[in-house]
Amino acid sequence: MRNRTFWLLFVMTVAVTVAVLGVMMEGKSRNVAVANVDGSTAEFIQPLGLDPSTALDFSIQVTNGETDPQREWLSAFELTVPAGYVVNSAQDPAANHPEVGNTWSHTVTTDTIRWEATGNTSNPPWGDVANGESIVFDFNATTDPAPTDGFPWTVIGDTYGEEPHTITGTAFVGGGGDDDDDDDAADDDDDAADDDDDFTDDDTGDDDAGDDDDDDDDDDGCGCMIA
Repeated sequence: MRNRTFWLLFVMTVAVTVAVLGVMMEGKSRNVAVANVDGSTAEFIQPLGLDPSTALDFSIQVTNGETDPQREWLSAFELTVPAGYVVNSAQDPAANHPEVGNTWSHTVTTDTIRWEATGNTSNPPWGDVANGESIVFDFNATTDPAPTDGFPWTVIGDTYGEEPHTITGTAFVGGGGDDDDDDDAADDDDDAADDDDDFTDDDTGDDDAGDDDDDDDDDDGCGCMIA
């Protein structure tokens, strides 16, 4: 009786698994209209600010903007660090969908990190980030003392939907529109001649509209953005 119950449960489990995968396979059909990676986003969740010439841990969250379930999944993500930065290491996230064989791996080429979902045996292989899902990529990099123009990124789909299969954008630490605004109390570019970017002026004429330490043209140091 126990053996019969065991085998009955086993057969039912296999049947359910096959049914689920069958539904997923049907959803991953190529005959899909208006299913692509357009609207996907990449946003830093750490650090909250940049310090010059410092090794920092970075985490960037990528979200699939696809709205049609089971269609275009994200299969790869590329991120370029600013000129002068050095990538020290990168980590591979756990797969969102290990049930289809997915794992993540990465490569670093000079200033660009590429993460890619691999392991699925479909043709073409499925991505790993389904519609509305997110995944976080972690890396460590050493900053430089100069302002940045952000971190360019590319999101790449698994081509099951329609074009575009890739979109690009730029991410900024702290969520701002640039990383070279240096006017807050935690400013890292104050020197002996000007230590007053916290609006408590101790240099006559410094924190005013004409001050070249209080705008994006600062040439006095890092100019990194601090949230």
